[in-house]
Amino acid sequence: AIIASLVITPKFKSTVIMFPATSGSISKGLLTESNTTKDLMVFGEEEEVEQMMQILLSDEIRDRVVKKYNLYEHYEIDPKGAFPRTKLQEEYNGNVSIERTQFMSIRIEVLDKDPELAANMANDIAALVDTVMNNMKRERALKALAIVKKEYDYLDSVINNLEVEFKQI
Repeated sequence: AIIASLVITPKFKSTVIMFPATSGSISKGLLTESNTTKDLMVFGEEEEVEQMMQILLSDEIRDRVVKKYNLYEHYEIDPKGAFPRTKLQEEYNGNVSIERTQFMSIRIEVLDKDPELAANMANDIAALVDTVMNNMKRERALKALAIVKKEYDYLDSVINNLEVEFKQI
């Protein structure tokens, strides 16, 4: 037992607790009579927690953390060896835990032999939620804009054709 304790590398734990916000619009809440200011300050419900969990557990966040902290090298995984991505994912999942708490918050825990790295990774994972959510919203907005622009261009051409026909009459 003494020999085993000398061989095991101690790991430090860093924890971040996040409370998702409601998805309602602040301006809508301020401008409608039915909502009170108190409603604007409420934390997210189950739906917002689940959405945030999905984003936190996404490949995009994991891949960004892996790249930023060079985790292949840090975890001593040969990227050209057998099944490097699987090994990395197992190591990452063993060191990074993301769970919903009983209070509708989300706990991010990172274990690492380097306490500063554990803290930085936990904080970055939490910070990346907004970045990923904003990117997703931007992508959807750009697709919606393309649809609206196509419809606008079509209606503009219809109007132009009608104007030409009216001038001929």
